[in-house]
Amino acid sequence: MFYVLDGELEFFVDDSAVRLTRGDTIIVPIGVAHTFRNPTDTPARFLTTLTPYQYVHYFEDIAELVKQGNLNPKTIGEAMKKYNTEVVR
Repeated sequence: MFYVLDGELEFFVDDSAVRLTRGDTIIVPIGVAHTFRNPTDTPARFLTTLTPYQYVHYFEDIAELVKQGNLNPKTIGEAMKKYNTEVVR
C-alpha cells in the first residue's frame, strides 16, 4: 500500500498507469509487477506498508548500500534478488 503525503507519483502496475496526488492511495497485490516515479520536479513523499514482513529488510539492505556509498547496478541487483525482486525494462 502506498499513500501519497505530498507531491505526485505515477505508478505502473502490470500494464496500467495511474497518477496519484496528496491523499491518494494505491494497493498493489503481492507478486504483481509494479514501479513508480515522480513525474514532476517537485519532491514527493509517501507512506508505505509492506507485507510480507521480509520486504522491510529489503529497504534496510538498500539503505546500508547507500551508507556504504556502494549504490551501483550490481549491488542493487544482488540485494533485489534476495527478495525475489527484479528490474524489468
